[in-house]
Amino acid sequence: GPLFSNIVYADNFPLLPPRLHHLVLQAMQEGIVDVAGEHWAVPQPFTLFASQYVTEESERVEPTLEAHDDRFLFRIAVPFPTYHDEFTMADVLTDKKPAEQSPASVLSREEFARLQQRVYEVSAPAPVIHHAVRMVRATRVHEGENPDFIFEWVYRGAGPRAIHGLVFAAKARAILDG
Repeated sequence: GPLFSNIVYADNFPLLPPRLHHLVLQAMQEGIVDVAGEHWAVPQPFTLFASQYVTEESERVEPTLEAHDDRFLFRIAVPFPTYHDEFTMADVLTDKKPAEQSPASVLSREEFARLQQRVYEVSAPAPVIHHAVRMVRATRVHEGENPDFIFEWVYRGAGPRAIHGLVFAAKARAILDG
């Protein structure tokens, strides 16, 4: 089904049914999904975007998903739009105006996959890795080497996968910057 796409959006990820939640995590981690005893490879490149809405139900579910938080490279808090933006959205989405031109492709699927593979060809110097390790460890409330504000601002620190994500992101940025 929908997991066999290059770009997948999982709406309100914490509230997915348990089996689907497992399949999404398996696709992210292993690049395959097990369905009816068969292994199916997800297409490459594979990118998952997920949303999480704060509701009473999600607040009850979230503590059980702590181990899954480190599988995502970024968490972006999106505030409500401004008055002007909401007006514009309502104006555009409730009127039969001609559709604007679709955005042009920036990369083909093959070019994107090649860029993803180039990340493994770029070396990260030791100081970059040390910096990533120090940044991640500084988010852990239970660690003794973090600044005082961490105790106030951080609910749960980042796991070891966050270090990998930071190093991969730094390498990707280096590639994009030439």
